[in-house]
Amino acid sequence: MGNFSHKRIKLGIAAGILAVFLFDLIWNLHGYKPRPDGVDEGVRQLQSLDARSVSEADSMIAAIARRRQIAEGERIKAAVLAGDSDPFAMFTNYAVCGDSRTEALKAYGLLEERRIVADVGWNLDTLSAHVGEIQALNPLNVFLEVGLNDINGDDALDMDSFLGRFADCCRTIQAAVPDAVLYVNSIFPVRADVLEQKPYLADIPAANVRLAQMCDENGWVWIDNDAIVEQHSDLYEGDGIHFNRQFNTYWAQNMIIAQIDHDTGAGASDKEPR
Repeated sequence: MGNFSHKRIKLGIAAGILAVFLFDLIWNLHGYKPRPDGVDEGVRQLQSLDARSVSEADSMIAAIARRRQIAEGERIKAAVLAGDSDPFAMFTNYAVCGDSRTEALKAYGLLEERRIVADVGWNLDTLSAHVGEIQALNPLNVFLEVGLNDINGDDALDMDSFLGRFADCCRTIQAAVPDAVLYVNSIFPVRADVLEQKPYLADIPAANVRLAQMCDENGWVWIDNDAIVEQHSDLYEGDGIHFNRQFNTYWAQNMIIAQIDHDTGAGASDKEPR
């Protein structure tokens, strides 16, 4: 991010401060109790911005967005469900990590490319090896969609080994970004005709049940995608494994709703946003 982006960040924060000032002015004209601390604090933040790194400025803006999301969670959630809000625009200070299904978010240009740590053929071991890329993003929210390529083999799935490797991958990522919330997407099932050719992929539903339990035991947020796959089963690509551009909108909605539910639910205030 160059000087132009840094200036753009400063202008954005300045605009926010101006909005607070105008709100306070209207508030006072109507005879309400003044709130001078809000404007003073905003000015202090702008004056200190030059002394901050761009990364810190990014975190400040992401924290403001997250506080708004917490405060207006139900309204935002309703707008997302109704299709009145662009779910992709609601991802802030994040990383989405995984295999080719995640890489599609990059291929379709739906999310910021640098924040998608994924590629075709990646499995749990590959993702763990790229943890440095996740750490460099310093995300507040990490969304995982991985595991299909660990099941996609000729041998029957060793469930205990699979779960152990999955947990190790999550712990590796969590250790690299300890302040981030870790969201684990359920593994998308494949179309019924694919199971005839690859019967071992019938293990996906059982794996998801165990993964959900694993997340509950470790404090990671589980995202169940089964309902959107069932509802939009006509949106598979021709191979019956990947999904088209439209499906990714429903998936993004599911991830954002999971984040809103987490932020506004029990424990949302336990950790002050960075």
